[in-house]
Amino acid sequence: MLNDFLFFFYTLFIFSSIFSIAIAQTALGMALIIFLILILYKRFNPFSKELQWFYLSIAIYISWLFISSLMGPSPLESVTKIKEEWLFVAVIIGIYLFKYEKFNDRIITVFSVGIIIVSIYGFIQFFTGIDWFLSRAPIPSPTFGYRISGFFSYGVTFGNYFSVAASFLIAYALFGYSTMSVKRRSLILSAGSLAALMTLLTLSRAPILALIIILVFIFIIIGKRFWKLSLAGLVILVTIIIVIPGVSNRFANEFDKEYAGTYEGGRVFIWKNTAKLISDNQVFGVGKGNFKEAYAQYLRDDIDEIRKVSTAHNDFLDIAATTGLPGLLFYILLWLTTMFYFWRNFLIYRRANQNLQSAFIFAAICGSFCFLITSMFHGVFVDDEVRHLLMFIWAFGLYCYPETDLNAREP
Repeated sequence: MLNDFLFFFYTLFIFSSIFSIAIAQTALGMALIIFLILILYKRFNPFSKELQWFYLSIAIYISWLFISSLMGPSPLESVTKIKEEWLFVAVIIGIYLFKYEKFNDRIITVFSVGIIIVSIYGFIQFFTGIDWFLSRAPIPSPTFGYRISGFFSYGVTFGNYFSVAASFLIAYALFGYSTMSVKRRSLILSAGSLAALMTLLTLSRAPILALIIILVFIFIIIGKRFWKLSLAGLVILVTIIIVIPGVSNRFANEFDKEYAGTYEGGRVFIWKNTAKLISDNQVFGVGKGNFKEAYAQYLRDDIDEIRKVSTAHNDFLDIAATTGLPGLLFYILLWLTTMFYFWRNFLIYRRANQNLQSAFIFAAICGSFCFLITSMFHGVFVDDEVRHLLMFIWAFGLYCYPETDLNAREP
């Protein structure tokens, strides 16, 4: 019974993360309470020995966040910002829950249905400009339609979320082709394809670039077995990019402005000033929540307020600026540890011809790398909407660690 309640709230968490941060975090909070009751009732250790280095990397990272926050100019405010890291519990709960195959399949199904529903709303936004949840007018596309943002405040957040979702779902559907029924494969692949199309309709460059890179990677990996499907996928992708109004223009016409290094709202300009900030605060950083005020000190006095950005538009630079170079090192360690587990387990299951587990991990690898690419241009690890999805994907990839018989057993 408790497992069923846990499944309900965890599923609600990942389903609602597509459209509401408030509902998602409330559902995750309820799932955490039930999970703690389960731990006390069943008296089991939720931290698997096989994943001890992953858990240790999280502990080291969070510990340094606490230390660097205490050493900053506003310790109490910075410490309260660390509460965002509670989202790691979504990984721990997911690893436990996904061991039950029946829950595993249902959660992916519900997530796919949610992506399809929100994609329908995205089409409505694109063709009509209607946004039922924002008071400001949507941004028109260069030639036709409107740039969509779904249920999120900003189109780039929507694009980041849906590019990661598309990479994850398409990789899972194609790599796990032989392990699914036609009906299930069609549902997941349809959801992934719609998520990819929604990403393009945002006209946001970073998520589009990340999506293209990951899709090309997927098509290359599966090309030997499904070369016709891979070729068709690449042709469709290129055609859509050419046909959708404004997609190519976003890259061709605005690249120089964004990356020349002189435009005060451009990435290179922000990165250069952030590098100066890091150089002056190498050990402890400026503290979480203090980036905007610290960054403004490196700008001219009469600059527009909008240019005093609150993030470095790069997760690695942002973490280095707020928590110091040790914080950056521990953040990289967290990623390397996670990717090590993914790659090691993927190779083990591939050699054992365990196609289902291989598909799970391959999907997690693709979704994670898509997230990583977008994080080079935006602060997505500190963006709760997209972070929700990453934690779910990490749980999905980590739960199937190898056991003695190479079969995932119920805990």
